[in-house]
Amino acid sequence: FLYIPNIIGYLRIILLFVAYNTYDVSYGLFVMSYFTSFALDALDGIAARAFNQCSKFGSILDMLTDRVGTLMLAFIAVQTPKGACKWAIVAFACVDIASHWLQYIAGVHMNAHHKEYKNKFALLDVYYGSKVVMAPLCIGAELYFLCYIYLGMYGQASILFMALYVLCAVLAYTKMFLNVLQLLNGAWFVVEIEEAQEQKRVEAYAK
Repeated sequence: FLYIPNIIGYLRIILLFVAYNTYDVSYGLFVMSYFTSFALDALDGIAARAFNQCSKFGSILDMLTDRVGTLMLAFIAVQTPKGACKWAIVAFACVDIASHWLQYIAGVHMNAHHKEYKNKFALLDVYYGSKVVMAPLCIGAELYFLCYIYLGMYGQASILFMALYVLCAVLAYTKMFLNVLQLLNGAWFVVEIEEAQEQKRVEAYAK
């Protein structure tokens, strides 16, 4: 529980709590709190490797904190009075949570980290294997939510802000497409694993 990367994880959760309780009071403090929590996501992995403190609990804590962060942003976004196409926000959050859960469960059955095993879809191998691909998509998705919330609360923004919003929307829904592939990928692996286990039971019974 007290590994350094896990302590960073607890700090991330505290920052998410601060972000949720300040979004309608101070947008600046909300963004600062949330993005600090998001940035610490990179630090906990570095700390785990540097101090040789990798653990299954830490891996689960990291993934759950990521998903809680996304769910919190979606919850805030659908409450904004001027937000549009809120169904897309709900869909993004649902696919994000379900796909990561299935991918993680498949990894547990294969005794492998969900980012490291060979996937059924080559695009997922590119996504997880290249920080140059993953980083812009993840950052873009986070910024998309933050921009959506701003527009949903205040309704108007500069042309430069709207250009950033459109760019981040493209990145976010590209990530959502990959999450759909991840959902199918995880489900495919889980079914294959279950079929293999069933086959072993049948063979063992036949003997």
